[in-house]
Amino acid sequence: MVGSPAVRYVLCSTSLIVLSKIIYHGYRALKTWCFHGWHNAERQLSVVIWSTGSTESCSENHHNCSKVSVTNSQTTKISFDKIQIMERKSACSNPYCMTSNIGFLVDLVNATKYTIDIAMNTFTSFEMSSALLAASKRGVIIRIISDHEMAYSTNSQVFPLAQSGVAVRFNSNSSLRTMHHKFCLLDSPSTIHSLTIQKELEDMTNVNGIIMTGSLNWTAQGFSGNFENVLLTNQKEIIQKYSLEFQRLWELFVPS
Repeated sequence: MVGSPAVRYVLCSTSLIVLSKIIYHGYRALKTWCFHGWHNAERQLSVVIWSTGSTESCSENHHNCSKVSVTNSQTTKISFDKIQIMERKSACSNPYCMTSNIGFLVDLVNATKYTIDIAMNTFTSFEMSSALLAASKRGVIIRIISDHEMAYSTNSQVFPLAQSGVAVRFNSNSSLRTMHHKFCLLDSPSTIHSLTIQKELEDMTNVNGIIMTGSLNWTAQGFSGNFENVLLTNQKEIIQKYSLEFQRLWELFVPS
């Protein structure tokens, strides 16, 4: 019976259909893995933000250049990718537009999933503070290191964030050394490991870490009134070096 031509034809046809489905789904899986694993995790990207010292807002009259909703980020899982944000076209044709540049940084914070480490000499930006508060509410672990004097500056956002539950540390009050760093780590792999985050991480190679660093304090003066720069990159070696330094300072500034 099995040896009859009709049966052999049916068996061969069925086998071909099953094999074609296996090949198709295998191809789709490989394509997805290659795109997310190689394109996002391995491709090295960098973006530079400049402040001219005179541009507060450009003539295009922006109200809000952030493309990632802060409201939605508080109630839904973030589906936006930091690498896609870095690759996209600027929200404004003017590269020095304060509103556009702040919106870009806010979007990166809104797309962060696990950890944010900030070492910032002066922090008064309400836009950045609001993005951090939203990130904290959706479960992102945030740590802030600031200078003990500048934390008390007018409109400082350090203590309001601390009152909302964000972990904050300072250099010693008795120290004459200023905590002058200005950098921020988003989803640093080593920070995620060290904080033993209880979240499902299928593959750490798909965690897109970003480092923001430069001369810019998160202040209105920094974004619009000074000549400043911010460099952003996903280069793993640089992220790791900044992560190690942040952790060293975090342990150094343990409250007595």
